[in-house]
Amino acid sequence: MRRRSRFSNKLIIAVLFAVVFVGSFAGVFAYQNLAKDNDTQALSATEFRPGRIIDDSIFYNPNTMTAAEIDAFIDSHSPACDMWGEGYTYGMKNKDYAKMMREAGNSRWHDPPYVCISEFYENPETHVTNFETNGVKQDGMLSAGEIIYKAAQTYNINPQVLLVMLKKESYAWGDDWPLKWEYNTVMGYACPDGSPCNEEYYGFYNQMMTAAWQLNYYREHIYSYNYRPYATNSILYNPDRSCGSKSVYLENIATTSLYIYTSYVPNDEALANYPGTSWCGSYGNRNFYMYFREWFGDVFDSEEKAGVSRRYRELGGEEGILGAKVGDLGRSQLNGVFYQQFENGFIVGTTKLGYWESTGEIREAWARDNWKNSEILGYPVGPIIENQNGISFQQYEHGFIVGSNTLGYWESTGEIREAWARDNWKNSEILGYPVGPIIENGDGLSQKYEHGYITIRDNNTIITAE
Repeated sequence: MRRRSRFSNKLIIAVLFAVVFVGSFAGVFAYQNLAKDNDTQALSATEFRPGRIIDDSIFYNPNTMTAAEIDAFIDSHSPACDMWGEGYTYGMKNKDYAKMMREAGNSRWHDPPYVCISEFYENPETHVTNFETNGVKQDGMLSAGEIIYKAAQTYNINPQVLLVMLKKESYAWGDDWPLKWEYNTVMGYACPDGSPCNEEYYGFYNQMMTAAWQLNYYREHIYSYNYRPYATNSILYNPDRSCGSKSVYLENIATTSLYIYTSYVPNDEALANYPGTSWCGSYGNRNFYMYFREWFGDVFDSEEKAGVSRRYRELGGEEGILGAKVGDLGRSQLNGVFYQQFENGFIVGTTKLGYWESTGEIREAWARDNWKNSEILGYPVGPIIENQNGISFQQYEHGFIVGSNTLGYWESTGEIREAWARDNWKNSEILGYPVGPIIENGDGLSQKYEHGYITIRDNNTIITAE
């Protein structure tokens, strides 16, 4: 995907012949580009990690901003909009400058209005924008923020990610009197390097929705592309293959997706020379990293949140066994274990234990008697698994919970579990599975099984098969 400039070479030649202030052109043009892109200079691009540009838990969080918050953000990062062309370019009013360029043969230049992103509206059904309605919002039109929000919610992409991509891909961002054609490719979607853009995807709404769709598609089909997550990949520095490549271990799906979308890794000179250019440099992923940090903060989530998010995706996300997220990540003050609630259960754990689902009948058994079993068993250290016999089980720090809807779900721990597992699970074949809890009586422990009992008394193990 590539970022496009309003000023083509043909246009620059026309300006040189048409405008009196020829000598100032290069300086003004350079200033226009720097004014848009140098607001992140206080941060260092040399901190860029090529294999971990942004964490999945941040990239795929669609709920960071409302539509109103997105619009407010766009407003706060937009210049005063010269919708009617009363400002000046090269000593003449913008509307007169546009007329001159049109008369010189460039049909892309038009009369006002010049609709800035902060003022932009589009009907998602008809694709009529307020460029065509003399700047007036009509019924059925959505603002830029509403369109970005819709794309984020539809395809589970962080709207902050879409805003950053909008800036890095579009000349319309920051332009105080944009021409309508600048909205044709605002996300660089369907604009491969070295080839014309596909007109089928022109327009702000089309670009935003299809770019978000594409990023989600990458996630769902991540092993269908040349770049692979959790593996070392050879990534070019530049479309010119003679510039060489870098071996990069891609640490997550979001970073892999960014390289699929913009296929190059910045070289050391491009990082050191931010926001400028470099020999054999590339800037898309460098700029994504820097813009996101400047606007929204850290691109890396906590290890705890990232671990919960990773397990949630492995379980299918909202479409999986846990359903939608409920509330924010919490931490037990008692033992420091992190937990995240979902519609149908929890993910719990720590970096040491891992992050594992806690749901259904197994969770109920774990919580039985006011968390008596959680005190005995500790916390999960593995997933919920169902074996070939239809028995489900989950391992904990100090044992297991095993069972089925028919047998119930019961703890299996300590000496009783060892006795049950003795001789390569010989006793489990004889006794079957637990059908009751471990009971403590005056002189020992006992647990009932499908076909008998295991009793621990006076340090002796008694197997009673029925």
